[in-house]
Amino acid sequence: VGTNNPCRTNTNRFVRKDFDNDSSGCASDSGPEFPSIVTAIETYLGGLSDPSSAIVIDIEDTSMGCTDNNDDSLGGSFSVTIPGGSQACFTHSYQYEYSVFVMNDWAANHPGNPSAFRESNPNPIAKVAEHENLSGNVEESVVLNFPTWGFHQWNFHNNR
Repeated sequence: VGTNNPCRTNTNRFVRKDFDNDSSGCASDSGPEFPSIVTAIETYLGGLSDPSSAIVIDIEDTSMGCTDNNDDSLGGSFSVTIPGGSQACFTHSYQYEYSVFVMNDWAANHPGNPSAFRESNPNPIAKVAEHENLSGNVEESVVLNFPTWGFHQWNFHNNR
């Protein structure tokens, strides 16, 4: 799943990845190369009621007003001034980073379910989540590891 550089799209996500330690801005700063991106982030933050607590921001329907033929801004980190004067570091991110998706329909409608049902077996996806942790050990808690073979094929990333 690809992400466009912020100069090529009008929808961008920026994440403050080191929230507790970025009061001096970014250690590696792409901002001087792309001042219009810094301005767009600062303008967005200026419209928030509590900009200092922003961790994930989505700037939508807004041109960054820049040109980047080499994708140098893709994944770039930008030092910005938060209203009030402190610095922060926002990194251009994959558009769904930190997003949460409800997978109930996918788990229920997975193509492996009919054969499991015919053989009186539990739902092969949901059985992991239905595991009962009898020990109380956090290490035995449920973790769903989805395959690397193209989860995006299910096209759930288009459902917000």
